[in-house]
Amino acid sequence: MYNILISAGASTAVLLILMLVLKLSWWIALMIALIVFALVFVLFSRITMKKVMASLETAGKDLQAQPPRFEKAIRELKDALQYSKWQLYVDGQINSQIGMIYYMKRDFANAFPYLEKSFFKNWAAMAMLAVSYMKRQKKDKMISTFDKAVQWNGKESMLWSLYAYCMNESGDNAKAKEILAKGLKKLPGDEKGQENEHARLRRPVVPVPPGESGRPAEASDGSHGRPHAAAHGCQKIGIIQPENHTTEPSRDGFLLFEVWGYWRKSANNAKNT
Repeated sequence: MYNILISAGASTAVLLILMLVLKLSWWIALMIALIVFALVFVLFSRITMKKVMASLETAGKDLQAQPPRFEKAIRELKDALQYSKWQLYVDGQINSQIGMIYYMKRDFANAFPYLEKSFFKNWAAMAMLAVSYMKRQKKDKMISTFDKAVQWNGKESMLWSLYAYCMNESGDNAKAKEILAKGLKKLPGDEKGQENEHARLRRPVVPVPPGESGRPAEASDGSHGRPHAAAHGCQKIGIIQPENHTTEPSRDGFLLFEVWGYWRKSANNAKNT
């Protein structure tokens, strides 16, 4: 990346000047050169990230508008991709945001290539990518994407719930239970995970046909009127069933995230990268 190359060039120039002109010992010159590298890199990184943050904030305002200006936000973010040549991980962060916006628009075809380039620490984008693989009947890629997501975002309870739900939707109920158990170990005090696990013990994790309101139907197994595990996790993380549902469980749940609510957190991740 340009920031690294500029920093390396500056530090190399300082090193040569100190050794050849000022005749300093090589280890003193090297220490000073490393300090110069760090200072130049931090300076240029801050300049670059300030420009990236300005683009993210502008796009965020477009998303918060009523009605949301999706296309304008996408154009703003695509323009910001020019900074990916300057700073590490900017490309993944911006592609994550563009992919999520397209997904929110239900434009899955355009969302997919951006989600494939998403930043691995952006769990929402990774989850959307995994769901996209599930819809394309690519179970192996779905699993590998979820595994990578939970590896770097293991404290996100909704991510574990979604992982279990998608495994169950893919026909692997045993694996879904195993994932819930792993999530519970990562988050021993998490109430949503506890509720999912308890419901799972009462009844196998299966998707619930939506009720008249379009939300998952209530459980009828004595679990105090709660939706059972997959449906509860599904409802919590924003998977909703299409309005033209039938009496059969939908295989095409839509992962609906409030992008504008998640935006600040993602922007902060980009800033701290």
